[in-house]
Amino acid sequence: MQLTLRDALDLLDTIPGINQATAAVIIAETGGAMTRFASAKHLASWAGVCPGHHESASRTKNTRFIG
Repeated sequence: MQLTLRDALDLLDTIPGINQATAAVIIAETGGAMTRFASAKHLASWAGVCPGHHESASRTKNTRFIG
């Protein structure tokens, strides 16, 4: 079943913390076709919201990009 962009916007708007404007940005950035991502984890990784474990020798590394 193929969702229309309007349906996708409305569906994203049901997620807590996501409003119509944020939903529009998500659609614009991903193109609305989630089939390009193998799973939700792949989408989260692409979006940069995937938690990571960056610790070596009991020291946590800063992974935040400051450009």
